[in-house]
Amino acid sequence: MDDELYIVFIENIGDDNEGKYFYRLLFSVDPDIVWGNNFNITPAGIIPDLEPDPATISKEYLLTTDIKLGTAVESTWFSLQDCIDGIISLAFTTEGDKIINIPFGMEFEKVEEYASWAGWEMKEVEYKPKKIEGDEEES
Repeated sequence: MDDELYIVFIENIGDDNEGKYFYRLLFSVDPDIVWGNNFNITPAGIIPDLEPDPATISKEYLLTTDIKLGTAVESTWFSLQDCIDGIISLAFTTEGDKIINIPFGMEFEKVEEYASWAGWEMKEVEYKPKKIEGDEEES
């Protein structure tokens, strides 16, 4: 289980003019300890720069899709705590002929299977935590 990864965070990072959408996927070896500032605030969509504690993140991936996904981070109804509690998924869609539902804590292999099944590209990138205002070290 030490090497097993679980998805704990998904956010939309943009799109291009060719109909592709890009998502940041963060994985942890221990989803039970993942938390971030303001994860309990409802709705999550009003909180800028939501980010899990970097110490709890093991890997980052870039997902490229041809379908816009709804994400818990952009929710106007739920918090990230609700996502951890299983009330809302990290990412979801029923657009087109594919129904996608990626809950908090899903095993890495299942996320890969979804991406493969849907024809999306998923590649590992260097994990780079966001710089959150107020987190900078003082000189």
